[in-house]
Amino acid sequence: MFNKRNLVGRSLFVATCLTVGCTGSGMAGCGSSGTPEANVETELAGVYTVSEYRFTENGCEDELTDGEIPGFFVVYPADAIDDALLLGQFCFGVENCQQTAEQKPPNVNYSFFQGSDQNGWNGWGVVSQGAVGEMCQFEIQAHEMTTPSDGVIRIDTRQVETLFEASINTETNEATCNARDGIASIRGDSPCQALFELVGAREANL
Repeated sequence: MFNKRNLVGRSLFVATCLTVGCTGSGMAGCGSSGTPEANVETELAGVYTVSEYRFTENGCEDELTDGEIPGFFVVYPADAIDDALLLGQFCFGVENCQQTAEQKPPNVNYSFFQGSDQNGWNGWGVVSQGAVGEMCQFEIQAHEMTTPSDGVIRIDTRQVETLFEASINTETNEATCNARDGIASIRGDSPCQALFELVGAREANL
């Protein structure tokens, strides 16, 4: 089991790139490809006022505690980057949120890759990654966005640590750690670092 770091005071979802195209050689694959918007059917795109943000301070067995409310949150369709369908980003008021959705910044807080409004949206985010010998060590956040009531979204996040075999280049003996492999390696018993919960009420359309 990996050593757990103290999560008290950690910024919200600190990953700088949450798309599954990131690789262990840095952040290659992060950012918009400039391709057309993904064809996604959703009524959730819009600006939300965050009414609740909670997290566990010392692993996943603790009770969720109240954190600082981050303000506003925007959900918008993705450019077709690394199979993402919906993106989510913290923002600073309705106008700023709408501008964020229009500009589609390359680094986002949440990426959702599969699902529907009815059944929930699932996504993943890479918090940290690296190679340890011939093994890859990742911290990954698994997100689930649901709609508990009309005009309300809830995002539950489980942050886990995972260790899996790297892809080794036989000529250079270099290890490559791919985020897709990291996500695929998550198991029910993967060491859990923290849980997060965010609730937001719809404030405006895009």
